[in-house]
Amino acid sequence: MRKPTLCLLACLSLTACTMGVVRREALTPAAPSPEATQSPDAVQTTVPATLGIPTEITMPQQGTPVAGWRGIIVKLPPGAQFDDYFERDDGEQFGIGGTVETIDVVEPQIAEFEWTGAQVQVWGELLTSVPDYQGRQIAVERIEAVSGPAEEARNLTPFAEPDASSFLSTDRGGQYQPWMAVDNRLDTAWVEGVAGPGVGEWIALTFPDTIEVHSISLDVGYDRDADIFFANNRAKKVTLAFSGGEELDLELADTRGLQSIPLVRAPGLPIETTCVKITVKDIYPGSEYDDSCLAEIEIWGKTR
Repeated sequence: MRKPTLCLLACLSLTACTMGVVRREALTPAAPSPEATQSPDAVQTTVPATLGIPTEITMPQQGTPVAGWRGIIVKLPPGAQFDDYFERDDGEQFGIGGTVETIDVVEPQIAEFEWTGAQVQVWGELLTSVPDYQGRQIAVERIEAVSGPAEEARNLTPFAEPDASSFLSTDRGGQYQPWMAVDNRLDTAWVEGVAGPGVGEWIALTFPDTIEVHSISLDVGYDRDADIFFANNRAKKVTLAFSGGEELDLELADTRGLQSIPLVRAPGLPIETTCVKITVKDIYPGSEYDDSCLAEIEIWGKTR
């Protein structure tokens, strides 16, 4: 999650303070120490034990300077704990966000470069032991693009807003809302919620701007394990509909895992759209349940 590293100490709900996080291991309040202790790496302090809350606070040390690191910003899927991360050219990954002073300028830039897939260069400070991706965050003072939009196709699904004609209510087995089909997990699924096999039900992914579609990958059932996969209906035939009015019919195999279907036309213009709608047209019947499921959808392509 991108947010400035300045947080509030709320009455009776101490979660974090400026440039620091609460260590929650303590289950009972400790007696106040005579004085705060200090080390080169961290500062520890206490709060009155009468509050009945964790009493030890660890302040992150001053971070490593970030001087022109190069990489890309990757958006995480719905349901992830954080929004995105910076992937340096050497593969190392870090949370990323603006500081209190730069947030109004930096946050829109991060969102833009995340969307375009451009290579960027960042300056700022690396903070550790903070509530961000892998416990690290680049507190950005300046960020610049060093390339145009990504030239290679990439998975654009994390940018989409999912919607569906229906979904099954939450039960002991889990949740089945449309975002479960775009959470980068094969053990969760969108499950339609109407009576019968679900033929005619749909799930749609709407993007914030026009994309160029190169391929789609689908996991046709509820792929938590083999038993659940074949106990429920699987999508056999689906129709893809795009915002420009074009439709494509696909027939899918009755197999677990993602099936990738190329959608690039050669010769011909690429499919450009702001929405991909997937309608179930036929199913492989489940051995136990009459619910149609899609475990995962990936839309691969380019932003414009």
